[in-house]
Amino acid sequence: MKFFAFFLLSFILPVCSPAISQRVSIHGKDLPLGEVFTTIRKQTGFEFLYQSSLLEGSHPVSLDVDSMRVDEVLKFALKGQGLGFNIRSGTVIIFKESDPAKKKSPPSTNPEVFVAQ
Repeated sequence: MKFFAFFLLSFILPVCSPAISQRVSIHGKDLPLGEVFTTIRKQTGFEFLYQSSLLEGSHPVSLDVDSMRVDEVLKFALKGQGLGFNIRSGTVIIFKESDPAKKKSPPSTNPEVFVAQ
């Protein structure tokens, strides 16, 4: 039984973690977030999904990373921006982090969504 569980996990875990194990290299000063997302997409094939209005208040970031995991790069790039992310099935979803002090407003009925090209 233990052998079967080990055998099963050895096949399942590698399938579940490729998104997190993808690595990227980005070098630049004062890069807009959209450019960071485009660079990650080109190196990994990940698609980015976010409302374009989310990037309007963002500030540029300077990155000098070699072979860093995508989730680590995104955490660094989004730090202090009020934005978060989820990686699901090859798609990175960028969202505004909720502020517990503010009430949640109902979602817009017609949000503008932008997919990085």
